Amino acid sequence: LRGSIKIAVVPDYNVDIADKLVSGANIWLNNPIPPREASGTSGMKAALNGALNLSVLDGWWIEGLKRRPKSGWGFGETMEPHWSDDERDDIQAAELYDQLEEAVNLYTNQPDEWLHRVGESMALAGHFNTHRVVEEYDEVMWS
Repeated sequence: LRGSIKIAVVPDYNVDIADKLVSGANIWLNNPIPPREASGTSGMKAALNGALNLSVLDGWWIEGLKRRPKSGWGFGETMEPHWSDDERDDIQAAELYDQLEEAVNLYTNQPDEWLHRVGESMALAGHFNTHRVVEEYDEVMWS
């Protein structure tokens, strides 16, 4: 894919940078080392802007992908406590590359399916809101 896909690493990521990135992304790649995912708001913002998430299965994305499987891709589901950091990284990298290849093929060769998935992604973003969270806390935790 060299020369076909441009990828950049963004140091010192912040709100101003996020505003520019999420409005122009087709795929939102998020790959922190589990369980170090924060709240996942960047992936939610990207989904709201029509990007499909390609993320490690940690944080919000576990629920998100389960709720709407066509809204993106996940990797890193299999974790063994005895794996070294290098073993984990190698296994997750292979899974990531497989998922990325599927995403690029879909974007390139199946534009109608891609657009359907964009709709799934945007619909998913509506689920993650404060109103629902407070209501769920009330029903599950405070009852």
